[in-house]
Amino acid sequence: MFAKVHPAEDVKSGNTGSCHDLVRYLEKETGEGQRFFSHTEQDISPERVIMDIDGNKKALGANDAKFFMLSLNPSQSEQMHLIGRKVDDFKELTPQEKKEVFQKLEAFTRSAMDEYALNFGRDNIRGGQDLMYYARVETERSYHPEDEEVKQGIARIGEPKPGLNLHVHVIVSRKSLDGKVKLSPGAKSAGNTWELEGRGTVKRGFSHEGWKVRVQECFNRKFGYQAKEGETYVRPQVSAEIGKITNPELKRILQDEQSRRFILLFVPFDNGLKGRQNFGRRLNEFRLVGVADLQIVKNALAIIRHDAGLLSNHKHA
Repeated sequence: MFAKVHPAEDVKSGNTGSCHDLVRYLEKETGEGQRFFSHTEQDISPERVIMDIDGNKKALGANDAKFFMLSLNPSQSEQMHLIGRKVDDFKELTPQEKKEVFQKLEAFTRSAMDEYALNFGRDNIRGGQDLMYYARVETERSYHPEDEEVKQGIARIGEPKPGLNLHVHVIVSRKSLDGKVKLSPGAKSAGNTWELEGRGTVKRGFSHEGWKVRVQECFNRKFGYQAKEGETYVRPQVSAEIGKITNPELKRILQDEQSRRFILLFVPFDNGLKGRQNFGRRLNEFRLVGVADLQIVKNALAIIRHDAGLLSNHKHA
């Protein structure tokens, strides 16, 4: 199982305006039972999805993300486990089998969105019921320019891919269901607290790595599945260079950054690493003040860049 928060460039027409184009794009499959659903409802019209997501943007600027696209991508083995027998194509399923597998994926999506909500670590966001999101199960994938089959001339762009291709797309609002809380999976400062004027201490951050791991664990637990090697997200191994770092806070943050490709700017305070951080700095812009052995950090970052490159090549729709 691979859970993914898609970058804005993957989203039809971007995510700073209306979700109209994305919703219409996700309507490309029209099979029985393929309708939008939320955490508590089913058979939701695309018009309502657009109205709700586009209307939940109070206090967001014109260039701010208004929503995010997520996807849940089970492996071939996981899909057959859900179906209950070996099949080569979704079309082989009976109408009843299709209905049942859709129901399983819908239930799993709600559990995955519970984990998404909890991952923000916000006291007032307790589960998927506090999110505004709409999801849809898809059964097909098509070839893209970057696929090896296209590069080798075996397949053409836009042609359907063979095999089982069940997956779920989720459109989740930047704002909570009640419109009071901004929730961005782009804020990668998981675990930090911030002092905001008039609001006191608030938590901020989202751990992509943590969500991926917990989604797999949720699938295994929910369906009694034993994940095989290569099917699940695995935390990149801690490099020997990172292991040399004695400061536990710095070590933890560098380990987390192995899967994120962003790095923080730390400023020492009271001889320790405290929370003044600038986000979005690329790895090659990394600067660190007050660390005893800067070369160790540089070596660690070089390995992180390498690991991030490997992860970016592991593409899922």
